[in-house]
Amino acid sequence: VMKQINHYKQANKAQRLAVVGTPCQITAIKKMQAISIVPSDIIKYTIGLFCMQCFEMDSLMEKEFLRNRNINPEEISSVNVKEDFILNLKSGIKVQIPMKEVEKIARPACPRCRHFANDFADISVGGLGSPDGYTTVMIRTIEGKKRFADAMFAGRIELIGGITTEERKADRARKVNLIKEFAARKEDRAESYIEKSR
Repeated sequence: VMKQINHYKQANKAQRLAVVGTPCQITAIKKMQAISIVPSDIIKYTIGLFCMQCFEMDSLMEKEFLRNRNINPEEISSVNVKEDFILNLKSGIKVQIPMKEVEKIARPACPRCRHFANDFADISVGGLGSPDGYTTVMIRTIEGKKRFADAMFAGRIELIGGITTEERKADRARKVNLIKEFAARKEDRAESYIEKSR
């Protein structure tokens, strides 16, 4: 066993991974790191997605709310999750579906989950509160701050320009309140679901 562990350490010594994941995935990684379960030792930083629930696209395409809206799955070019569930069609039309309707097709574990904003990641990201083409970013750790600074320096991240310091502060406060609102909504949903299951 020791020989295998040493071989693993040698093979992975130079590897450094970043992981992008939902709150349940990032939480699992952090727990693995806390008790030194391999291969979590090669994960150097984590980027967490804001998450109300996950679902499989195949399941989504079979659901009645697409048929009721006369949406052909072949016409969907992309999906975005912000305040609503947004289907972007190839024709340029956007179809916004309230999150309540999408909850019906969530994976079975999702209604029990209390975590929205990915609190344990180095950086949390999501479209909530941001205009199209931009992402809301919450830096949570020193490692996250370093990685964000590196990306800025390399020109890979662009901040929204053309707003004053006061406008930026107001925008930040608005986004933080929106994230808190969605986090509370998810917490309440989990509590309600667990209560009904008893």
